[in-house]
Amino acid sequence: MRSKWVPKNDEFAFGLPGKTPPFEEGFDPLGFTNVASLGKMKRYREAEVTHGRVAMLATLGFVVAERFHPLFGLENVELLSIDALTLVQNVFPNFF
Repeated sequence: MRSKWVPKNDEFAFGLPGKTPPFEEGFDPLGFTNVASLGKMKRYREAEVTHGRVAMLATLGFVVAERFHPLFGLENVELLSIDALTLVQNVFPNFF
């Protein structure tokens, strides 16, 4: 399915959807959108969406790891996610 978005040269970020209150004029404190071409703006948008999805998955992984960590023989170990890497490095120092 194709997007119904049509680029508008006179709008912020070529009129890409995503402006939210209170930034009705668009939020770009470093001025990237002032010098970006349409192609570069699309690339920025794709990078933003991709990084947002990776961040959401990382957050979910961090929360799930508090209760479920079957790897490295840690099934019955009480473990905080923040300490997981340190514990795995102690159990398998050559893995990293």
